[in-house]
Amino acid sequence: MIDRRQEERRKGERRESDQAPKYKEVRLGTLLISIAIIVAVIIGSIIAIRNYKHKKAIESIEKRHSGVYSCTFSIDGPKNSLSAGETAIFEIKASNIKAEDGITMLEGLLDYDYKIFDCNIEDIENGKWYKLSMLEDYLTMVRSDYMPSSEDQVIGRLVVKLREQVKPGNYQITFKNAIFTMDDNKDFSVEDVNIPITVK
Repeated sequence: MIDRRQEERRKGERRESDQAPKYKEVRLGTLLISIAIIVAVIIGSIIAIRNYKHKKAIESIEKRHSGVYSCTFSIDGPKNSLSAGETAIFEIKASNIKAEDGITMLEGLLDYDYKIFDCNIEDIENGKWYKLSMLEDYLTMVRSDYMPSSEDQVIGRLVVKLREQVKPGNYQITFKNAIFTMDDNKDFSVEDVNIPITVK
């Protein structure tokens, strides 16, 4: 009797030891499948987020250039004909503003030849705008009260000085990629403004 029981026990242990590798294979396979699913979900989520951000960026660009919002952006001065070493002041203006409650910020790039011009942006005295920053000729102007306004307004002054050794001819300064911001971070772009300068 004892021998039979021992024999049966040995057979049972053999059966368990034969099945153990199979269970390990099943568990390892399940783990690998689970990891693959998790990785696929993460990659899918990253792609979905990127696509969403890209779509939103495209929508923002399309809206910015859609013409839904607009204004007349101009840079005007008393004269565009200067002599070497002479300084002229131009007013940066926004008029005919169609932008919900109005505009709160202007930004854009002042593009000019450093060998010909020395340019600077100044605030209007007792004005409602101030120069927030100008880094590498990229200008940001903000309303002093941070409140949107749709009235015709002078935003700032562009001070242009001709360098001493400038040869006579026709030159220009361009305000590029001008963007006006409204409330709720909505914005719109306007056409580049060219300022022709004739050197006598």
